[in-house]
Amino acid sequence: MFKEPLHKRFLFSLRFSILTIFITLFVISISTLIIIAYSRFLTNTSYTALNLMEDASGSVLHELINNLNDTEMASQFSSENIQRGILNSNNLNDLTNYTFNLIHSTSKEIPNLYQAAWGDEQGNSVEAEKEPDGTIMNDNVDRTQVPPIHLLIYRDLSGNIIKKTASKSVIYDPRMRPWYKTAKHEKKLIWTDVYPSEHTQLLGISAAIPVFRDNGELQGVFKLKIRLDYLEHYIESIKTTKNGTIYIVTDKGKVISFPKIAQSHQAELINIDKLTSYPWIIKSFQLYKKTGDRQFRFRYGHTNYLAVYNRIPHFAAHGWMIGIVIPEDDFIGALRKNKFHRYSNQLYYFDTWYFNRIEFDNARY
Repeated sequence: MFKEPLHKRFLFSLRFSILTIFITLFVISISTLIIIAYSRFLTNTSYTALNLMEDASGSVLHELINNLNDTEMASQFSSENIQRGILNSNNLNDLTNYTFNLIHSTSKEIPNLYQAAWGDEQGNSVEAEKEPDGTIMNDNVDRTQVPPIHLLIYRDLSGNIIKKTASKSVIYDPRMRPWYKTAKHEKKLIWTDVYPSEHTQLLGISAAIPVFRDNGELQGVFKLKIRLDYLEHYIESIKTTKNGTIYIVTDKGKVISFPKIAQSHQAELINIDKLTSYPWIIKSFQLYKKTGDRQFRFRYGHTNYLAVYNRIPHFAAHGWMIGIVIPEDDFIGALRKNKFHRYSNQLYYFDTWYFNRIEFDNARY
């Protein structure tokens, strides 16, 4: 039987080995390039998702500011009416009718508004406040009388006066309230931090603006108040992604507004570390405080999250921020899955080609 010479068999074996090594290195190189490309793709998509979240945060902030601006404009309009003498600040009856009509007539244009008030340097005050049943009550303090009089005016849903009660026991003094003191000190329109209503004890925030006489003397302060639950309803109405969360928090960790958590009837705001049902929210805030980064990616449990924090200009003095925390897969899950299948198929095709080539060369040699 004829045998192939030894040197030829060695030559074939050497060629096969060189070819196998070359093909193996080629496949390894291609596989490495694919893995690197996929890794870069993940990094780029995370960066893109953070930019999309930044845009979403900007849109939320813009809409919130527009709503706050409506309240500011109403405050400024009222203060100008008083300053120009169109509204006589010394006539408590005129002020009573004005504050009532302001709350009553703007319920559709500014639905978040529930209190209008005026206080002057003599300690007189007029306050109209929307009650939980939709009626509006006026709460006035008249210190021009001796002794001072505390007058409550009750109305029905149509605005008709149904009851008045007067008392000589006067405790309330607008000059001692935080909204009055801050506006007087700043000498411009200000937004207060969260504080309880004197009458209902409901938590809220106020836009307060001082009114000065022509000689620069302070005449008084006009304010409009928003209930805290308005911010809660507003936050709940915004939809980002299926599993995303938008909330308002201070830089000290006090939660101003969070979906499905009502605080307007509470004595004080809850701290973020009490949100034990939302541990990923707690971690995102902790990371923000630790790093100072406004936008970042983090992992909690088995899930990657994206977080963006933006300060609210109107409440910069109080450290308010809008936080958005969303699972990364809500943004790029489907895209990542499709890309992964694509790269996996490429690797599969290269591996299949590689092994088929090896088998072919082995059969050949």
